[in-house]
Amino acid sequence: MIKQTITALGMVIALSTNAFAEVTPKFESVIHSKNVTLSDVFDGITHNKSYVLAPAPKSGESLVLNTNDLMRISRAFKLNWYPSNQMDQVVIKTSENLISRQDIESLVKAEIKKLDKMSDKSFALKLKDRNIEIFVQGEESPNLNVKDLTIDFGKSTFRAKVTASTSDNNIEKIVSGNIKYLISVPVLSRRIDKGDIIDEYDLTFLELSSHQIGSNVITNKSNLIGMSPRNSIDPMQQVKRTDVHPPIIVQKGDIITMILSKGGMSLTAQGKALNKGAYGDLIKVKNTSSSIIIDGIITAPKKVSVDVLNGLL
Repeated sequence: MIKQTITALGMVIALSTNAFAEVTPKFESVIHSKNVTLSDVFDGITHNKSYVLAPAPKSGESLVLNTNDLMRISRAFKLNWYPSNQMDQVVIKTSENLISRQDIESLVKAEIKKLDKMSDKSFALKLKDRNIEIFVQGEESPNLNVKDLTIDFGKSTFRAKVTASTSDNNIEKIVSGNIKYLISVPVLSRRIDKGDIIDEYDLTFLELSSHQIGSNVITNKSNLIGMSPRNSIDPMQQVKRTDVHPPIIVQKGDIITMILSKGGMSLTAQGKALNKGAYGDLIKVKNTSSSIIIDGIITAPKKVSVDVLNGLL
């Protein structure tokens, strides 16, 4: 249809002359209207600039005017233009706004977030059509809306109509896909070496779906804070329970304080740790005065709690 329109120009009687104007083909032309005009094809046009030659190409398509097409137009409008070679051509495309798949996902996600049942949920969307895009002709930025949103909470699926509207165009697309609920997983924001203590400021979070989370991975930050790596842990890696342990706060051979608390009474004595241990561990302690060996529970660095009075004497 477009080529037929261009060919018909060969029968046009000169409406006005451009004979003395220096005109040149644009070679590449991006137009912003529904029609291709004379000034979209040639630079230097002084008359009939807005003369419609053909409909604008559709979104994603091009109109290619070869040397013969250009010569027919030149003769019809007396442009006094002649090709330098048979390779001269003009490629015409329509200006358009592209709404990408990511834009569509963000738009639908924002609409789902407005629902009371989803407002406090962390989730991601996966569109069924992974290649979906919306093209809107023209320079005008389209108004984007989501309509007819339905969610199957049992199957975690959704369906909606996305509209992109301008003063000249109204495009609708039906989209559907899956809702992937996410879990905030604590990870290290910096490398932590063996023996270091993990603090809250060392943590950040990854938003992951359940199938992305490995087995035995720590998902509660309270189970990481205060722990120590068994080996160095790199940042942004999922941390397993077996990757960390309570920090050793009593080393074998340490001189420590043994404490016996009964009611309002508190007795202390000096001892030597026969084992290393972390907070809450039960270790053997030798009284440095009596050489009696008793059990003690580590309560703080170099401190243990005992419940045998004669172990202190």
